[in-house]
Amino acid sequence: MSAPSSMVLVINAGSSSLKFQLFQLGTEEVMLAKGQAERIGLSGPVLSIKCADGRELKEKPAIS
Repeated sequence: MSAPSSMVLVINAGSSSLKFQLFQLGTEEVMLAKGQAERIGLSGPVLSIKCADGRELKEKPAIS
């Protein structure tokens, strides 16, 4: 039975953006996902997420 691994979420926040990466720690450091939210509080915000398995999400939410 292997020891449980830990996860680390790294966040970099600016005035109108937020970037993140999620890592799984074990015998090797593995990036599970990364993404960013841009134009927070402004018109035309964008949320982008990329997973290690190749899946991607890009959302442009409507702000009223």
